[in-house]
Amino acid sequence: MIIDNVTLKDFCEIYNLERRSFKKDSFSKDLIFNLIKTNTYFFKLIDDELSNSIIGFIIIIQDREDRLNLINFLIRKGERKRGYGSFLLKYTLKKVIALDKIKTIVLNVN
Repeated sequence: MIIDNVTLKDFCEIYNLERRSFKKDSFSKDLIFNLIKTNTYFFKLIDDELSNSIIGFIIIIQDREDRLNLINFLIRKGERKRGYGSFLLKYTLKKVIALDKIKTIVLNVN
């Protein structure tokens, strides 16, 4: 398992995962595109370097100087219940906890 930053090269695959998983509640193309361009906490989980297939992703935005907001978290259907979500979440939390100024992380869910 490899975790890396999402880039514009990942846009189509991320958007398709989003649409398949969340259907009518999915983020729009424009929103995903803008989040990729502007968000430093948009990580993808890929199975290995050879296939580079995205298993899941997580998006966290900074909405205040001392607060982050987890706005999207997805593991591809068929890959769930294997610990991938925990792996991605732990990695992400470790990254953001290292930021001294962050005091709160908010989870948004539907």
